[in-house]
Amino acid sequence: MTVKRTEDEIRPHTFESVLELEHKSIRNRRRTAKIDVGGETSHGAPADLFGVTLSGGGIRSASYCLGALQALHAWGLVNRIDYLSTVSGGGYVGTSMIAGMNASHEKVSESRAGECEFPFARASGGDIRDCEAVSHLRDYSRFLAPRGFLDIVTSVAIIMRGWAVNLLLLLAFLLPLATILILSNPTSEELNHSILLDLANLVLRPEWRTNSSWWPTVEPVIRSPFIFTMAMAICLVTWLIGWALYRSYIESAGRQRQNGTASLEHDGLGANVGRWLVIAFAFTATMELQPVIIASLTDRMSGGRINADGLTGFAAIAASVVGVSAMFQGKLIVWIQRALSVPSIAARLQSLLAKAILYGAALILPLLIYCVFLLIVIWGIKTGNPHPPGPSILVAEDWTFSVAVTGLSVFFLVGSQIASRSAKSRPWETLTSISQSRFNPKILILIAVWLLVLPIAAIATRTGPGKDIGDWIVLCNYLALTFAVTVVSAAFTENANGLHRLYRDRLRVAFRLGDGTGKPVPLHSLSDAAPYLLVNGTLNVRLPKKEEIRRKEKSGTPPNRATSHRLPDPAKRGRNAEFFIFSKHAIGSESTLYANPKWIWSEEPELDLAAAAAISGAAVSSSMGRIGIGLFGPTLALLNLRLGFWLPNPSRPRAQDRHWEDLFRLYLFAEAFGRLRSDSSRIYVTDGGHIDNIGLYQLLKRRCKFIIVVDSEADPGMNFGAFADVQRFARIDEGALVSLDWRPLRNATVERLSNRSGSRPASSAAQPQYAIGCITYEGGDQGILLYVKAAVSGTEPDYVLDYERRYPDFPHEATSDQFFSEEQMEAYRALGFHTVNAIFTGGQTGTNDASVKLEPNGIYGKMNQQQLLHELMEKLNARCAVTG
Repeated sequence: MTVKRTEDEIRPHTFESVLELEHKSIRNRRRTAKIDVGGETSHGAPADLFGVTLSGGGIRSASYCLGALQALHAWGLVNRIDYLSTVSGGGYVGTSMIAGMNASHEKVSESRAGECEFPFARASGGDIRDCEAVSHLRDYSRFLAPRGFLDIVTSVAIIMRGWAVNLLLLLAFLLPLATILILSNPTSEELNHSILLDLANLVLRPEWRTNSSWWPTVEPVIRSPFIFTMAMAICLVTWLIGWALYRSYIESAGRQRQNGTASLEHDGLGANVGRWLVIAFAFTATMELQPVIIASLTDRMSGGRINADGLTGFAAIAASVVGVSAMFQGKLIVWIQRALSVPSIAARLQSLLAKAILYGAALILPLLIYCVFLLIVIWGIKTGNPHPPGPSILVAEDWTFSVAVTGLSVFFLVGSQIASRSAKSRPWETLTSISQSRFNPKILILIAVWLLVLPIAAIATRTGPGKDIGDWIVLCNYLALTFAVTVVSAAFTENANGLHRLYRDRLRVAFRLGDGTGKPVPLHSLSDAAPYLLVNGTLNVRLPKKEEIRRKEKSGTPPNRATSHRLPDPAKRGRNAEFFIFSKHAIGSESTLYANPKWIWSEEPELDLAAAAAISGAAVSSSMGRIGIGLFGPTLALLNLRLGFWLPNPSRPRAQDRHWEDLFRLYLFAEAFGRLRSDSSRIYVTDGGHIDNIGLYQLLKRRCKFIIVVDSEADPGMNFGAFADVQRFARIDEGALVSLDWRPLRNATVERLSNRSGSRPASSAAQPQYAIGCITYEGGDQGILLYVKAAVSGTEPDYVLDYERRYPDFPHEATSDQFFSEEQMEAYRALGFHTVNAIFTGGQTGTNDASVKLEPNGIYGKMNQQQLLHELMEKLNARCAVTG
């Protein structure tokens, strides 16, 4: 029985309506927690909104942010947090904290209704002794393989399962093309001439060809294997010249239309026809080139100039190169990134080597796929009497294979649809929506013509002297196999066989992302008792919206959307990504609008708190937002090294809005080649760090008054690249100016790198681990930003300094290292606790230079860093001593 949902649940919301719901939750929490900060701002938001961000960086960031949260709790600030914005690794511990607080809220007594406990509180207070929750995190610091070898083998099996799925999806694309070539070229004889010659031989009588005077003139033309390519070239050149003459004529005759309604240069009839002629020319040239290549290969193979064993060996070596480069792509990317921040010859050489390996693998894989395609075609083309060496079942002399495969395919298709219909699952809904879809008449005509031409071509090439029934059997075998692969491939779903589920389940167990009993926690069920959670993701957008393409720019007609948007189409600005959030009240972005998580959960039941954290940490993917991986994208997609997640588009709440193309499961193609739009029926979401790795943008968008950024991303050069990106985005999109002098922090870190003696400095004033600045929002409202950066000052515990001495990359070890030891995790956790605690105890004074001024005007813009820190502590009511 279909669950009925209210219109409010399925209707997409604007950001303004979502913000109202968030403010309501925050007011409820402040009321139950007895937090009194005054009334409201001029924008109707709760006064003095306080947000904390936890940056990306895998288990490294999770460990550092754990210590930072413990220090904030010791100062009584966790209970004061209004917004908690998390990204990737910071989301591991951030969502874990929210899950723990949510579970404790369900267990408190009635007298303490509305309260919740911080799950990582120290058992004895202060920075001593683990509580049970922290002890659990230590046990699972190797969260990707907590049981060691067995988990690694399981992961390999899951990756190989994805390979099998991708192989079938690839065959669903290659087999139809191979079948068309075999249909028109049953023997090697047909490879050397065009299909027009076979059609002429079928239609014309033999005496017409032998006795007519015109046949010797016509035969060389229609025999040419590139006849259609030449014809398309003639049509294209003729059209271009005619188009150019027409443009010249109307210009010289002064016939330009002056009323402002003339078509644009790129949008007129000439451009549209020219575009399709170019596409048709490229398609025909590519298709007609294949028989020539295949003829050359079969000739060389029959002559012994190409050894099949040698080709197999080459393919094995090439596949090994691709597999190794994909397996170690994380390390290779780290080498490339390190060269950007460490200007040394060794780092540059490592970067060049990494790029050579990655681009080499990216070029080898398409070559391997093309070789497989050629091999499939060659198996089905008769060269002389025997077929080339290959699967003998494809060229058997009877109909057993065709009948068996077709029967099994029909049985599978009928059975799967009956099961889908009884279970009300999505494949049945997809087929139902396809049957109700409106097809483009032009496409239907092209398909009908194509289906009419293919049987005629098959008959023309399989009649006449020397032809036998065996050619028909081979063709039917290929058709049956194509049908079977297509039917099976259509049953695969986007998310079922990627690495997302394995990653999500590992996170769920390691960070207890459940309700306390192990059950999943839907986003819409999160309690108001905990800080309002914002899990950051990245919406991958490579192509402009279809409606923007179709809409005539000259008309000035606004898009047909529920509301106008301040942000433009991300693809047009070259961002290739957009900020995407998961929260209690909203899942979506500006361009997709925001859907009710309850509705998304009904469509995707596996999209819970753990899944949101996994999506936010989907660092490895074939499409990575603003992080361009170029030619390596298809390699990652085809090798199933993809952690991203496909979601229903929040702006398309009903199942019948799905595109009919979903039947063909083109998601792999879309991922591999970046064919991604924000207005597609399904959208691809990955790591939030692919556009904002510190989670600051969403808090600036919500105009928070006080913000603490906990940044533990790998930034050995202390270049603050992620912060600079958000600074630019916030200024352009939201009109928010952020002024932060982080140079003293970088200078202190560089000084520390030159002297890692481990001795404690007499004064830590020259080695700050934070920077503090001010925010000026559009309209004049101001806020304070405290930026906490992972850095070592020399005042940390001895075991932290000892770890730094032995591992010089600390605290910026590569994110690709996700298998932390107890010592490694504790070093980062202790550093996070020490840094935040030292800031609030005054152990680090930052810069006391009163002449340091911040750029924005206003009250906060006239303060130096120490005054801003004092103001922040006063406003947050944090002047209390750390217990223990």
